Amino acid sequence: MLEPGRSYSAGNYRYGFNGQEKSSELNDNLYTAEYWEYDSRIVRRWNIDPKPTVGISPYSAFNNNPIFNSDPLGDTAVNEAGGAHTVDINEKINKLEFYGSSDYNITGTTTKVPVQPGQLRSFSNNLGTFTANWTTDANGAAVFSGYKNAKGRTIEQVVKHLNSLTYRTAVSLISWGMSENEKYNADPLAYNLNLSTNMLMMSATEAAIPSPYLGYNPSVTLSEGGEMFFGGNFAYRALTSANAETLAAGQGILAKAPNGSWTLEQHLIQGSSPKSFLNNPWIATSTDINIAKAFNSGNGIIRIDLSQMPASSMERGWMSLPRSSAGYHYSIWQQEVSIFGQVPQTAIQVIK
Repeated sequence: MLEPGRSYSAGNYRYGFNGQEKSSELNDNLYTAEYWEYDSRIVRRWNIDPKPTVGISPYSAFNNNPIFNSDPLGDTAVNEAGGAHTVDINEKINKLEFYGSSDYNITGTTTKVPVQPGQLRSFSNNLGTFTANWTTDANGAAVFSGYKNAKGRTIEQVVKHLNSLTYRTAVSLISWGMSENEKYNADPLAYNLNLSTNMLMMSATEAAIPSPYLGYNPSVTLSEGGEMFFGGNFAYRALTSANAETLAAGQGILAKAPNGSWTLEQHLIQGSSPKSFLNNPWIATSTDINIAKAFNSGNGIIRIDLSQMPASSMERGWMSLPRSSAGYHYSIWQQEVSIFGQVPQTAIQVIK
């Protein structure tokens, strides 16, 4: 029953199943999405899938289950690894990789994973690459534990982490602004003089930085793209001999152990120990060029453009670790931006 004063005409409503627009040229049961023309009477497309999935009919829609699955764009509804669920995923913002056979093992083991050709192996977007992750249960059988990036985070955890960083950065900026305002109110003349001196020093430092050294080939990039880090624009690092070699080869710089298992806090506390060569996947950089100069052993200093780095590869310990942590104090003392794994050639400029 309609409410008083309301009217309704079904014939004028253009949308229906799955929220798609009706396409009534042939009959009233057809719907149009970006990638398909769907006939609700037969639960099939009547056009061939322009983005077919291995092992699935090019006329299939919703993986043949329109009650359980949704597919707003009509592009891809795929089976996740293991086949227990389907994933409605937008190929406009995700690059998909599928299993090509059923012959896969958990990395470093002989334990086979229960997958079939056409199931989703990984997806990549501006937050990184997320690959099917497998563990074993008490009986040694493979268990699918979701899609995770190289740091073991799901896409939901990455988004939560970035939102947390945004909040803490805002709080830090507000706190800094209040502190600077107090300094100004206490002695406006001294504050303005100090500010002018600092700006002159920054301008002189920038003017002294030469153009990139042409001996290094900047054509190689390992960047995955993604959200940009919202701290300062640059960080600095004193090169080790190993860094200088990979930089000269056009490979950027690598962590001591890119596949190491150390956490951020372990890196900050033990990063200079002999064990770091086997375990440390982090690269130490500083937003203070003078700190980089203090560590210079004669191999040179580089400036890293943080806007060329994905946010998910960077951490500031003083923002993410508790104040009771030793790592927090190492991080804030060195004004460190800790970079996971590697720094691409395109983000690097040799300045000394």
